[in-house]
Amino acid sequence: ALLSEGSAKPLATSLPTTASRSAVGDVVRLKNGSIIRGSVIELIPDSIIKIETDNKSLFICKMSEVESISKEIPSQVAASKIQEVGQRRLEEVPEADFNPRKPTFSASAAMGIPVGEYADGADMGFGFRGEASVPIDDMIAWTASVSGSFNPVKNAPSSADISPFSAVYALTGFQISANRQRSVVAYFHGQVGAVFGSLPTLSSGYSYSGGTAFAFGIGAGIVFSRRVNVGVNYLSGRPEFEITGSTYGSSVHMKGEIPMSVSMISIGVAF
Repeated sequence: ALLSEGSAKPLATSLPTTASRSAVGDVVRLKNGSIIRGSVIELIPDSIIKIETDNKSLFICKMSEVESISKEIPSQVAASKIQEVGQRRLEEVPEADFNPRKPTFSASAAMGIPVGEYADGADMGFGFRGEASVPIDDMIAWTASVSGSFNPVKNAPSSADISPFSAVYALTGFQISANRQRSVVAYFHGQVGAVFGSLPTLSSGYSYSGGTAFAFGIGAGIVFSRRVNVGVNYLSGRPEFEITGSTYGSSVHMKGEIPMSVSMISIGVAF
């Protein structure tokens, strides 16, 4: 057992000077696993050893309880303490947060901005994005996403009851991420799949079939604190629509592609 004493007694052996003791510390390891760091101020073989710590506490223990006595420079002490603190923090954080192979899912609200020819007839609108990610290794993951953008007709009269353009993209591909163990993780992905488009409400007497076509998307983003996902994506496809109807006694049949390209800015939650 360790004994405590209020003040140091005269030294029984010659000891290092104050300067040398500040440069080199003593480490006393006991057989019960305890470690005392400080300066040995008295050592009587086959009897006792006295150690003064940096905060001026004094410990006295029997030599029969001592396993070893060694020297340790201050830098080693600091490194040892840093390692102990780091290990405690790792133990305090749930293991799942440090698992880079854990599948994730994110759900986001988005703003859809028409791009290119699509911007000639469609205005900025709102949308959504959901994405699943399954890591393959520490940097690459397989992803699958569903994104939707709903864009009002550009310059449409405020009194007109016209449904918006709508485009839903179902895509899959791969994602490259930085170190997933960090609290801020940047990523980039490329995906391919299909777009399902819908046109605004047409005049009475006209009908159309919804359009489907090949589509692709590229994007990048940042995940903060493994929870908040902020992303920017470019999605593009050219669905084909078939319009039929009659006007002035004549039947009308039109078929053609309409480009639907949007830039989506999204923010959501990762699970």
